[in-house]
Amino acid sequence: MQTHQQIESLLALNQEIALLVRAGVPLAAELPASAERLTEQQSPLLARVQACVQAGAPLDEALAQQGDDIPETYVTLVRAGLAADRLPAALEAFGVAYRRLANLRRGMAVALVYPVAVAMLAVVLLVFAALELLPTYSWLGADSRITINRFVGPGGPRPVVWLGAAAVAAVLAAAAWRVKRNPIAAAMGLLGWAPGVGATLRLSGYAAYTWTLCLLVQNRVPLASSLRLSAEASGWRRLEEPSLALAAKLERGGNLRAEPALLEELPPLVRIGLLIGDTPERLAEALAAAAEDYDRRARESASRVAAYFPAAAVAVIGGTTLGVYAYLMLQPYVQALIEIVGWRP
Repeated sequence: MQTHQQIESLLALNQEIALLVRAGVPLAAELPASAERLTEQQSPLLARVQACVQAGAPLDEALAQQGDDIPETYVTLVRAGLAADRLPAALEAFGVAYRRLANLRRGMAVALVYPVAVAMLAVVLLVFAALELLPTYSWLGADSRITINRFVGPGGPRPVVWLGAAAVAAVLAAAAWRVKRNPIAAAMGLLGWAPGVGATLRLSGYAAYTWTLCLLVQNRVPLASSLRLSAEASGWRRLEEPSLALAAKLERGGNLRAEPALLEELPPLVRIGLLIGDTPERLAEALAAAAEDYDRRARESASRVAAYFPAAAVAVIGGTTLGVYAYLMLQPYVQALIEIVGWRP
């Protein structure tokens, strides 16, 4: 899972490299000037890439040497752009898509600030009530009648609370591990689990896969190599297995039409393009239209999530917090009234 700073540094690096490559200037000579235009947090990554390039490493190798700061999918994308002789277009497409996801993540994180703050305040108030106010209800004769006493005792939270916290931490750790395995989802972090975000990520992965495949096909890169590079550059793990399997079969002289099960696992528009694209030109045309369609749908999906998520976050987190808080705070009072009604003179 990438941090906000890693994402911003990668986007800044991508923009500078795209500008220099499109201008046709030597990277080794111009990267120092590019580093001066970046912030103090963004420039170290560019400086390390510059040092590798000046030492004689090709651009893709220089990027691969940066470890976790640069995703493997980005390195593969650069290799695909170099293979297709369309590196500026590949970098610009990546920058647009990744910036969209970064902006969506930032907006969702901001939307969570208020409801999460309310929830944390409610927890503090409940603990205070359990320690300071609820002892005044001891005359009821049975602490178990008051629900909050099952979670907070005189010494603070009971073991069940800590067990629950440990379970939540384990779930979050498992989710973070799963996100890390899917590079394109790393841009969203744990927010990738929010409703609707999965569709945005999937469509973004489809768009990246289709666009990379289109660039490679346009430059007459063999289809087997194009499928392999596109799958690795897309960041969507579910596309890797069928693409690599199809590439292996093509290298052995196989026919795509003889592999309907593998084709079914590819994006639908890509599958159609592969089936009707009897020439490289027709295939590239079909893939270009498919990439444009997937990118449009990814934009629309991101816009929908950005529109509904703030209200949904307040409704779900705030509403749940309000309901639980009201029940736990009012239940002792209601229990006391029931006890008083049961008294007989």
